[in-house]
Amino acid sequence: MGALALSVCAFQVSAQTTHAVENNGFTWSPSDITIDQGDTVEWTNTGGSHNVNGTQDTFPDNPESFGNSVGSGWVYSFTFNIPGVYNYQCDPHASLGMTGTVTVVATTSVDEIQPEATVAVYPQPASEYIVFEFQAINSTGNQLVVFDLKGREVVSFQNVTVGETRVAVSDWEAGNYVYQLKNGDNIVLSGVVLVK
Repeated sequence: MGALALSVCAFQVSAQTTHAVENNGFTWSPSDITIDQGDTVEWTNTGGSHNVNGTQDTFPDNPESFGNSVGSGWVYSFTFNIPGVYNYQCDPHASLGMTGTVTVVATTSVDEIQPEATVAVYPQPASEYIVFEFQAINSTGNQLVVFDLKGREVVSFQNVTVGETRVAVSDWEAGNYVYQLKNGDNIVLSGVVLVK
């Protein structure tokens, strides 16, 4: 018996990235960057005596402090875990415009958010009955409603939970029907079933 599985899923994949910034004389290149929460910025001193100063002592509005000491030939990296706008400078050359900003955009750092609901619907097409087999429902008080293509309610079931809901369709007209799993006014998932 074949099953048509439908699900409503939300995915947000967050892969941490390292962004390179180098000094170009007395400027940072690039000087202004936008990154995702959890990304890392790696500054490379390609020559001269410089530093990265993004401390809250110098920039009180920064969400957190970061920075290193003045020196030459260094690589400094910092991972930004708090969203916001960060200002920074090279202390010896700030008056020459050796400043920059890092804008950190908030993200969801989960690989997958569990679906609100999943259902297998079979047989397709149906002639005697159709089974709605709910494999996941993350809320209570759900209602299963089936409509004909004219929008008329054919059948409804209250307080649907995980498991099977069997619907007799032998006296239905042949054609397509729309089903919805609703929670209050919200449609959790929907799909089409075929009755022959």
